[in-house]
Amino acid sequence: MMADAIAERHEKRIPMRRIAESISQNICQLTRQQLAKYIIYAADYIAPFYQTLTEEVMSSRVLHLDETFMSTQEEENSRQYMLVFTSEKGVFYHYTNSRSQTVPYNLLKEHFGDVPEWVDKDGNIIIISTDGWYNVEWMKDETTGEYKAVLVGCMVHLRRYFYAIYGAHKNHINEDSEEYQVCKREEVRKILDEIKLTVDKYTEIFDKTEDIKSEYTAKFIKAINYANNQWPKFERIMDDGAIPLDNSEAERSIRDFAVLRHSTPSGIASIKGAKALAVFSSIYETCKKHQVPMKDYLEFLFRHAGLNKAVLDNPDTPDERKREILLAGMPWNYNKLN
Repeated sequence: MMADAIAERHEKRIPMRRIAESISQNICQLTRQQLAKYIIYAADYIAPFYQTLTEEVMSSRVLHLDETFMSTQEEENSRQYMLVFTSEKGVFYHYTNSRSQTVPYNLLKEHFGDVPEWVDKDGNIIIISTDGWYNVEWMKDETTGEYKAVLVGCMVHLRRYFYAIYGAHKNHINEDSEEYQVCKREEVRKILDEIKLTVDKYTEIFDKTEDIKSEYTAKFIKAINYANNQWPKFERIMDDGAIPLDNSEAERSIRDFAVLRHSTPSGIASIKGAKALAVFSSIYETCKKHQVPMKDYLEFLFRHAGLNKAVLDNPDTPDERKREILLAGMPWNYNKLN
């Protein structure tokens, strides 16, 4: 019942009240408040698997980061946030009551440790693709003054100016191919240089013009200023062929959450409920990424968690065995086991 209710909530964005009414009519009496509590219990029940999912996502070399606002009635402030990290492995959401850049920094620091550079399993410094909200200073090591990761911008935000780059880049998927490398070195560099000349030209004009709003539209001014301020992040795409051109992956995931948020206009009642929402939103997006039906996967995960609960809770169980159980419960392993 819970797997079906949670899957309907996320896949069809059905309000909790309607799901509770449907259960009451067809299975047993259940209020919306009771359903919300059961979903919180379910999230707590699979907490070790959610933690493993976050670790696996953050173990990738390329991460996409975004956030959106939400409302939690239990919080004092009127606005809270849901962060999303995505990678080729999956997606995880994190609930927070602050939009501070220290939030993603602390999540990354907790995963990678207090080290000068955040690197993947192959020793490559990680790449974080995001929008203009995040600046590079939040990743600076306080001791060395060096940056712990490579922060790159999203060119979709300047789609009109960078459209030609997509034409030069879109078919070059094989990073080892000569075609891909030539594209990166020559075509993209040429286009970037042309755009930079335009940005520099108008930035200089803006600096010398007393009333630029009387001569240029607000949108044009905003675009030039955005490009100028974010240019170091855009230019980094030339440093490594693995760097993505945009942050669309995170944008798509956060858009799905925004649609779900609109089905609860009054906001989430409690902090625990918001954190449970982060857990199951992570599972929903990761299931979608790996083409796994969410309802079927949740039924499997609840069963898998129950069968192995004693082993996972036992302090004498070797860490290797615990990790084997947790990884077996990941969405990308579901089809292999069923």
